[in-house]
Amino acid sequence: GSPDAKILIVGEAPSFDEIRESRPFVGPSGRLLDLCLHSAKISRAECAITNVFEELVKKGDEKKSEIFSRSGELLWTTKGFTDAGRIAAKPCLERIAKSNANVIVALGGPALHLTLDIRPLLKWRGSIVVNSLGRKIIPSIHPAFILRGEYHNRYLLINDLTKAKAESDDARFIPTARNYLIDPSYSEVLAFLRRCLDAPAVNTDIEVLAGQVDCFSLATSAHDVISIPIVDAGFEHRWSLEEEREIWRLYAQILQAPHIAKINQNITFDLAALLELNNITARGPLHDPMVAFNVAYPFLEKKLAVISSFCTREPYYKDDGQLADAPKVEDFQKRWLYNAKDSAVSFESWEYLMPDVDSGGYRATYDMTIDKIPALVYMMVKGLRVDRENLATARAKAKANLAEIVAKLESETGRKIITAAPKKAAEKRALAGALNVNSPAQLKEYLYRDLKLKPYVNSAGAESVDDVALSRIVRRDGLRTAKLLQDYRRIAKLIGTYLDMQFDADDRMRCSFNVRGTWTGRLSSSQTIHGVGGNLQNIPDDMALFLVSDYQPEAQNEAVV
Repeated sequence: GSPDAKILIVGEAPSFDEIRESRPFVGPSGRLLDLCLHSAKISRAECAITNVFEELVKKGDEKKSEIFSRSGELLWTTKGFTDAGRIAAKPCLERIAKSNANVIVALGGPALHLTLDIRPLLKWRGSIVVNSLGRKIIPSIHPAFILRGEYHNRYLLINDLTKAKAESDDARFIPTARNYLIDPSYSEVLAFLRRCLDAPAVNTDIEVLAGQVDCFSLATSAHDVISIPIVDAGFEHRWSLEEEREIWRLYAQILQAPHIAKINQNITFDLAALLELNNITARGPLHDPMVAFNVAYPFLEKKLAVISSFCTREPYYKDDGQLADAPKVEDFQKRWLYNAKDSAVSFESWEYLMPDVDSGGYRATYDMTIDKIPALVYMMVKGLRVDRENLATARAKAKANLAEIVAKLESETGRKIITAAPKKAAEKRALAGALNVNSPAQLKEYLYRDLKLKPYVNSAGAESVDDVALSRIVRRDGLRTAKLLQDYRRIAKLIGTYLDMQFDADDRMRCSFNVRGTWTGRLSSSQTIHGVGGNLQNIPDDMALFLVSDYQPEAQNEAVV
């Protein structure tokens, strides 16, 4: 392509097809790239295209992310280029220097590291980042990666190429204009909150630290946003008691206003936290860009980092929200800006996605999902009562059963049974010859090499000792050891996942629901923000016995009388 092309695409290395034709991207990856360029309304003639390495390379045998020359020299790892790699990539750097492109699309890790010294690729994919030489770089996924069973990610490549076309008319990067108010005075907080009461829609986002809200943000548009600190630098109170009470009162008034649409990425989590921690119940229309994105693009990740790269021009920022071990004022400023960006990009993403939801015919599915949220919030906060006394008895019984199974396994195998790999040298020597029943590698060695059983293989063609394989071994070979291993796994799973589960101090089991936990759209559940509870959807019968209904018929009858 011409050095004057406005878009420069940098790939990794040529294939045999490309060596033969002396042109980059003419094999299977090239055909996919052409399709994605066409979808992004870019003709190949508009672009200059090159590769980091000019000669054939090969991937590592064990680490497929490592790149070697044909003679075996290590050129690149996920940590960057080796000296040999820098030498091999020098001609590509020279071509980039001669290019007058306004935007460079870096396809894959080596191209990203050559043009911009950041990592990893999948975090920064889709961001517009200016390098030290003032060049606009858009990292994206290499077509070869998409062809290796990740074909749904072509939508991300198309999106990134579309972004490159939009950026190609100007060499400068002009960020999206946003008015961030991140260290406000009390009067500025009150003024913004009162302005929110007149807005038709507000995006809000909370940050939680040590089980309490430490700041929250509100955006009345994608461009006008505030982060309101509750905790100040040094973990001190930001406001007086009266000031904080008024801030929470106005915030609650906004969330409870029936005429204001409330928008938030993963809104279920925030509303449950606000109900539990601050006794605030949201009313009125609810919206969630995570739900909209998952409904429209179910095979793609639904994290805000991915959504914002798809729907906005905001560069990756999601690593900026953590407070350092010894927090300084700068750390808090960074956290408040992070909190404000979440609301701004969430609002912008929602505005971008809703036309897709409507035009794609997904509105009914979107509304059905959103309608679940109030009930899920109630369930997350309410939880289920646990019979701790009987649970403790069952836990002791299950652990005794597990010990009996281990003893039977030792008798059947004639070996010491362990459940974890020894860490110290003395332990390793003392336990030499022991069988770790939680090690698939050791079980394969014992069943398929020591006992010489015919191996079972999974769909990928690899030897397997999963539950299906053990069931087949029991049926085929009548091996008692395999049945004992199944019993061990079942009881160990029951103990580790359920009977040993930590509960809240009020003896209730709670969870955190994800309203679209899978690409199929079904719910998922996990531990709460306090690190207690767990999955409420797959509770085995052995655990369900210890969950007590709050409904007591006798008490209800007495109340009626």
